[in-house]
Amino acid sequence: MDIIHISAECYPAAKAGGLGDVVGALPKYLNQKEVSTAVIMPKYYTPWLLHQRYELVHTHVVQLGQHRIPFAIEKVADDPLGFPLYVANIPGKFDRPGIYSDPGGWYYQDEVERFLCFQQAALHWLSNLKPRPKLVHCHDHHTGLVPFFMQHSEAFRKLKKVPTVFTIHNAEYHGAFSWEKANLLPPYAEEAKGLLDWNHLIDPLTTGIKTAWRITTVSPNYMNELSRMNNDLGWLLQHESEKTLGILNGIDAHHWDPKADPMLFSPLDEQLAAFKTANKMPIVQRFTLRPDLPLITFIGRLVREKGADLIPDLLGKA
Repeated sequence: MDIIHISAECYPAAKAGGLGDVVGALPKYLNQKEVSTAVIMPKYYTPWLLHQRYELVHTHVVQLGQHRIPFAIEKVADDPLGFPLYVANIPGKFDRPGIYSDPGGWYYQDEVERFLCFQQAALHWLSNLKPRPKLVHCHDHHTGLVPFFMQHSEAFRKLKKVPTVFTIHNAEYHGAFSWEKANLLPPYAEEAKGLLDWNHLIDPLTTGIKTAWRITTVSPNYMNELSRMNNDLGWLLQHESEKTLGILNGIDAHHWDPKADPMLFSPLDEQLAAFKTANKMPIVQRFTLRPDLPLITFIGRLVREKGADLIPDLLGKA
């Protein structure tokens, strides 16, 4: 393969946000351009993943502190997504119903251990591939240590010359953890220790920025926004500016087609006004709203980085 994406999410296999959308669409369109591209992600117990057939491609163990944790790399049979999808089956770590939290909304408390296992499992597999990928593309802090391990860990020395790209989808989350857990990392060159540190913590996001060959964000504006921030992350991106690039992401227009979207009450035809009304009325009825007033919707989590805090003031000025 030419490119392997390493990601915590991939739509429709497992998605919590925009990360899943990008990783689920970009490989499909790269393959259509004859750029051989695949994805590896954890094997969660999500409905989509549970209903697939798998082919076993690799087995090994991850050393996590004093524990040896077996894993298997499996390939989803028949490539239903339009590209090869591989999953890291790590018993006890990802065989759960949620991605980051359980069905009750409680976040799993062993995220550090889970994603250290996943990153190492992916790299063990890639180290044994022949031929090896021409590019390893990592996404967000869940995979931020991959470029560091490839460069500075003896266990993955076969991958040292493989270029890496690290894409920041959401810089709010660093995945940082205490140096008390440093024993969970695979052995690495002592002189590279400083690359892991950020504000006296092991910080996967900033480690990815410092060690990947290239850094991208999900839009040019987001890269500019992050670089202008009056904090350490802004300074770091300015320092690494020669290898940074913002690339505007788009939606999968084939999948999210209003003419055929089964999630809509009424599909789009030639009459745009009638289409909007047909889809507005069921919402108005469901929430007992006034049909004569405009209907304003917000798609996103109710957190600061999504701009949710701006909505009340904007509505008050309308």
